[in-house]
Amino acid sequence: MINICTHSDINYLYKGLALYHSLEETIKEDFTLFYLCNDDETFNALKKLNKPNIKIFKLSFLESIESLLLRAKRQKKCMYARSQHEQYMWCLTPYFVNYILHYFIEDNDTLVYADADIYFYESVQLILDTVKDKSIGVHTHKFSGEFKDDIATGWYNVGVVTFKRDVIGLKASNYWKDLVLYPDNEHYEKYGTCGDQKYLELIVEKHKDVVCIFDETSNIGHLAAWCSSPLALNPDNKKIIYKGNVQYLVFYHFSHFNCEISTNSWRDHNNIDKPEWHPSSHPFIKDLYENYFKVIKKINL
Repeated sequence: MINICTHSDINYLYKGLALYHSLEETIKEDFTLFYLCNDDETFNALKKLNKPNIKIFKLSFLESIESLLLRAKRQKKCMYARSQHEQYMWCLTPYFVNYILHYFIEDNDTLVYADADIYFYESVQLILDTVKDKSIGVHTHKFSGEFKDDIATGWYNVGVVTFKRDVIGLKASNYWKDLVLYPDNEHYEKYGTCGDQKYLELIVEKHKDVVCIFDETSNIGHLAAWCSSPLALNPDNKKIIYKGNVQYLVFYHFSHFNCEISTNSWRDHNNIDKPEWHPSSHPFIKDLYENYFKVIKKINL
């Protein structure tokens, strides 16, 4: 059994269902997608769809049993949050990962977290096979251009993260959750600049002996708007050359993807005037966006 979790509100549900579609298409084993519904509309829509591999949870229920979540709603937004609401959504990722890890994952099994706007082209099992017995799995942003190690958005991306239900995995998950729920922590000024994300640097440093950075030395390849420009891409077999390694495209992070079904149109980003934030200018990448939009158009809510 492969265990994955994600969360979204109704505005991102079409992306969450595209994620689910990609899991159905690529995973040969049994899997469960634990889905935190951040509003009642999402819960009701997923309940009506009754997808066989999705287990749904109401945010309002979790808020009723965890007062710290209600406190987190009132936190001031960090540097990169566009609103207080977005800041709260970022708090939910470590909390929900921790909740599922504690109550639904068996000892020594691994939970994969994936953002709702992730789309898989190869099975999640490839990531699990790379992480192996490590307690934590993370991947880098693979930023385009020159960036310092202390970039405020974080060196690691929260798009796909794994935690094993062992002593260290649980400890690290507890730590991640507490960091976002207690913004007055000693690390907030340096690491709280992008919600939950930059805190991954602390987790990697604290537990580096049991962390697998699964895109650094393996054939696990991934792309996103911030890392598509300088890569050598082979459109025939979807291979990526990164740091001298040949990698297969396992997932794409469709962050900032916007679409209008009524006008049959989509955009990779609205308002960032930088070439690397408009990766669809590359023919191979444009095909990924076109196919992603085709999947979304077939979703019937």
